[in-house]
Amino acid sequence: MKNLVFVLTLLVYGFGFAQDNKLTGSILDGEFNNEPLAFAKISIKNTNQSVDSDIEGNYILNLTPGKYTLVYEFIGYEPVEIKNVTIDKQNVNLNEVTLKAKKLTFENNLASKG
Repeated sequence: MKNLVFVLTLLVYGFGFAQDNKLTGSILDGEFNNEPLAFAKISIKNTNQSVDSDIEGNYILNLTPGKYTLVYEFIGYEPVEIKNVTIDKQNVNLNEVTLKAKKLTFENNLASKG
């Protein structure tokens, strides 16, 4: 019985130490003097894992080791993808990502009526 308790204790501690690594970074608003962009969405491409940046534009994602493509989005802004972000056995801090507004184009329907 003592051996069973010992083995179960080791398993519980082993799973506790098999934690994800943290990916941290920040998002800036390229249209407003590179101020922090609050509540932007940061997601892992082809998964349902995402977080929103905080009021200071910072975010934290907990990821298992591997390679990922990050997608940064905010309403009215062009999305940005960063490919091949490698999460190893250490926490990773990415440089700041700057989002810029989408460019709108309008068709001139008056020219075809004349």
